Amino acid sequence: MWEVGILLIGVGFLFFSVYLGMVLKNASDTIKEVNRIIIRNSREIEELIISSSGILTSVNSLSGVVSGVSRATAFSAAAKGAMSIAQMRKNRQKGRN
Repeated sequence: MWEVGILLIGVGFLFFSVYLGMVLKNASDTIKEVNRIIIRNSREIEELIISSSGILTSVNSLSGVVSGVSRATAFSAAAKGAMSIAQMRKNRQKGRN
């Protein structure tokens, strides 16, 4: 009787292994596709980051004017973060060339 139990456990493990293999293959294909999209659109992504930092800076200045506060810290921090990311990407691109 215990042999049947071991056989069932083995068959279950086999099905689980096949399913896990399919999941990992799909995940690998998805990651490859995302990397290809990022490489293909890297210039547009960089321009988007730079544009968004400019927009955030403009919103920050308008927010300061409207509310009477000199700096809106949330927008200021987001704009500075976007600018630093854009600058790091530019430096990395220059290093590759």
